[in-house]
Amino acid sequence: MDSVERMIVDSDSSVYIGANSFSTGSHGKQDTLVIKLSSTYTQVWGKYWGGTEEETTGDMTVSSDGVYIAGNTQTPSMTNGDRDLFILKLSKTDGSNLFAQLFGSTSFEYAVSIKISSGSIYVGAYSGSSTWSAGGADFIILKLDASTGAKQWSRHYGGTNNDLVAD
Repeated sequence: MDSVERMIVDSDSSVYIGANSFSTGSHGKQDTLVIKLSSTYTQVWGKYWGGTEEETTGDMTVSSDGVYIAGNTQTPSMTNGDRDLFILKLSKTDGSNLFAQLFGSTSFEYAVSIKISSGSIYVGAYSGSSTWSAGGADFIILKLDASTGAKQWSRHYGGTNNDLVAD
């Protein structure tokens, strides 16, 4: 069963849908699916992204230069451990992949929120890694360059119990 996780209406009335898909066309067990509809609700494009295992859509945002998706992957060839987070930037015109960045540790990371401001991407996530965690799961914030996806910095926050972030 496919599930819609996020839907955004752009300033030109285009509709962007971020979903999780088990359908034919996906690369593995479950992939991230992004669909663009025109202002008259006809499909302009649809793109799958993922590997051989599960990829899920965490959050999505749209700016003048692209569609940004924060999600999670369990595909072993794409992770450092249990579950890592990914950031995608797709072209608004044709859905082509402008960049894909992976971030993670030997434990789990889970993307929850993505925002764009002043040429930067801000991602809210949480992690069970001892690298980023003081105990339990702690929340992390990543700042990335919106043009390249290069990490500018990351910060972690939390105590000895679970400290999670929400959108």
